[in-house]
Amino acid sequence: MSVALCMFSSVTKCSAQQEWAYSQYLFNLFDINSAYAGNHNNLSFALRYRKQWTGFDGAPQTQSFSFHTPVVNASWASGVKLQHETIGARKQVRAKASFAHKWRVGSGKLSAALSGGVVRQEMLLSDLNIRDEYDPITQVGNWTGTSPVADVAVMYTSDKMYLGVESSGANRSRFNWNEQSHARLYYHVYATGGWMKKVGARNLLQLSALAKFSEGNIYQAEADVSFLFQNILWLGAGYRPGYGAVCFVELNVSAQFRMGYAFDYATNSLKNYHRGSHEFFLGFNLGSSANPSIRYF
Repeated sequence: MSVALCMFSSVTKCSAQQEWAYSQYLFNLFDINSAYAGNHNNLSFALRYRKQWTGFDGAPQTQSFSFHTPVVNASWASGVKLQHETIGARKQVRAKASFAHKWRVGSGKLSAALSGGVVRQEMLLSDLNIRDEYDPITQVGNWTGTSPVADVAVMYTSDKMYLGVESSGANRSRFNWNEQSHARLYYHVYATGGWMKKVGARNLLQLSALAKFSEGNIYQAEADVSFLFQNILWLGAGYRPGYGAVCFVELNVSAQFRMGYAFDYATNSLKNYHRGSHEFFLGFNLGSSANPSIRYF
């Protein structure tokens, strides 16, 4: 329960950590940037399940569900994100609603979005191996706290590229675990970009990158390359400096339905303690015709 013990020791003064880790982020950019809402031209759903660091006691597990849709002649869009995550003895639920406005800029669209919602955390003290059973801090039962969260995002998309930035937790609100608690939300900044080039009539090469920064000077970067065969099958791979490699596959079953799988393999010292990370993705676009972006990004 090493992860749980680390989480418990940081409750009264929280340290920043990344909010999420998605290996198939480019298959539904709304999950990492709210300004992408509405880009599929129809109501679009996404479901993810991630099991990180398989075999590591207390390792993160994440389930997320999101949907987004254009409104008001596609100049406005809205969406909702729901996420449930467990890390050791900590459980967290996030719920956010987003609203975005789009402008035509050159051959593409510029979009800006505001998001708001709540984050609820629960610390299950009964799951911890507590050394001092008489410690008064452990006598109050499980800890729960709820805090409002606000995000801002911008994104530019065209037929050949996308570029976006989102700042999450900008309000930095506190969790009132107890009178001595200093725990609060830490802001995060996520930047992503991608470039695509057709190779023949039905194939596509895509280069993409993701950079994450958290308050407390925590950084993570990733670069990926993927190839789309016959507008049906995506094969891709990437690398995260300081962590390791990721590979993924996605199948465009139809213009409306997609499914994918990703595997992460650590090359750092963590490789001795787990057997990699697994991620599953399902996407569905409600409508008779879909924007090509549902196949490309």
